[in-house]
Amino acid sequence: MGWIYEATLAKLVDVPRSTYQSWDSEDLVQRADSGACTKLHVVEALICRTARAHLSINATRNGMHKVREDHGLEQIVDLVRDPKKVAFIDLVVNKDQSAFTLCLTEREVIQEVRDPLRPRLSLVAPLGRMFADAMTVFDNEANHGPQPSARKRGRPPKAAVIRLRGG
Repeated sequence: MGWIYEATLAKLVDVPRSTYQSWDSEDLVQRADSGACTKLHVVEALICRTARAHLSINATRNGMHKVREDHGLEQIVDLVRDPKKVAFIDLVVNKDQSAFTLCLTEREVIQEVRDPLRPRLSLVAPLGRMFADAMTVFDNEANHGPQPSARKRGRPPKAAVIRLRGG
């Protein structure tokens, strides 16, 4: 299984790396400890980017947790693994309820968009082609050797203070 560096992931998802890192600190995505990102990280980041474009941080966080519970990102990765097959995956953003749902069939989209009792403001973002394009880039950029070991985040500690003469 291949992997890419976090900087490559940020470029693939078309967000600054600092944005991707802030998504981790806000618990929107789960970064790899080693910095080696898999297809799961790509799928998660693309869903997050699409939802975040229309919803607040809290609504996006809650939606991402719901996606992990309901579908599991592994199921989505299995659907989009082959870039030659464009999977039916739509993200339906319900602006009235500040929520989003990942739909894997047309029937699910209709259920999310149509409310027979009242009007509903929804946005439907088809993700299948975007996932297929991202998987093509991932396959072209992927490293196939062992992943780097886990590393500590942040700057390394300062070296011991060296006293100079006269100081």
